[in-house]
Amino acid sequence: MEKKLSKLEAINKLQQCDHLFLTPEGVKECTEPFGFKGSVRLATDTRSQFKGLNFGEGFKEGDTAEGQDADVVAAEIARRLGVSYEPMFGRGSALRECCEAVREHLKK
Repeated sequence: MEKKLSKLEAINKLQQCDHLFLTPEGVKECTEPFGFKGSVRLATDTRSQFKGLNFGEGFKEGDTAEGQDADVVAAEIARRLGVSYEPMFGRGSALRECCEAVREHLKK
């Protein structure tokens, strides 16, 4: 049986997923410590586009898969905890701001 992540471990792991699209299992791993099931959607790998989405290893641009953007997962966690954060336009910036705000909340 796989060890469940703590909240802090989950948010630290999530912050490493800059511009990545998480599998449904990845979404579950990051949101389960916070007591909810994160959303998933069907998306297309757009890694070469400005602010594009990268599905990671084993995928190529144009592939479609079910999962969720890492920055969206971070925002869902922040909303669930009632944590506010500075809104950002880019995926990486949004992920970083969300994760930092959640991390500071968890350390209180």
